[in-house]
Amino acid sequence: MENANVTSKRNLNFKKGLQQIKHDLIDFPLYIISSPFKGYGDIKFEGEGKTWVATVILLIFGFVQIIKEVYSGYLFNSNKPEDINILMIFATSVLPILLLTIANWSITTLMDGTGSMKDIYMVFTYSLYLPIIFNVIQVVLSNVMSLDESAFVYFFAGFSIVAYCLYAFIGLVTVHEFGFLKSVMAVILTIAAILIILFITVLLISLMGEVFIFIRTIISEIILHLS
Repeated sequence: MENANVTSKRNLNFKKGLQQIKHDLIDFPLYIISSPFKGYGDIKFEGEGKTWVATVILLIFGFVQIIKEVYSGYLFNSNKPEDINILMIFATSVLPILLLTIANWSITTLMDGTGSMKDIYMVFTYSLYLPIIFNVIQVVLSNVMSLDESAFVYFFAGFSIVAYCLYAFIGLVTVHEFGFLKSVMAVILTIAAILIILFITVLLISLMGEVFIFIRTIISEIILHLS
């Protein structure tokens, strides 16, 4: 009898765990799509949203971008298979989101934004949910439609970008508790911060390359001198 109770509790906990995962991965992101202001408000004020779910969404977005580049119909895909770099596609899909998070946090901190880096990260990642769906639809349509029907394919491609920008903007307005104009200013300054970060990164990489060449030259001179 005791074993039966233990088994029953385990089954109940397992079902609850599955329901929670379904809520976190499917129900709540879809709720954000249908009610973005309320959904992002729940992330900030109600503790909804999970960092691990945000990371899973980001990783799925990266993999979907790979699928889009590799498996889109040949009529709509100008990529040559031998030129496709899967790691580069994944990196260029994921890293910009992380860069956006860092840049926006650095700017909104100075502007008295109330959103934490975790809030900002979840805004930028949960906003990818609808574009992921649209990108999958685009890949499917590109394999079954002709060039005469290309408008449908390009519609989903363009609307996924518009949807992401719209949901991300709504999320930033909500988590930072900014007005419209202040939010627009924050977005502009975030773009400027991204450019500055990229410039500094390129500068550091170039400097490190010069240092490496300098050290290698010194070592070569020492070796030649000793020989």
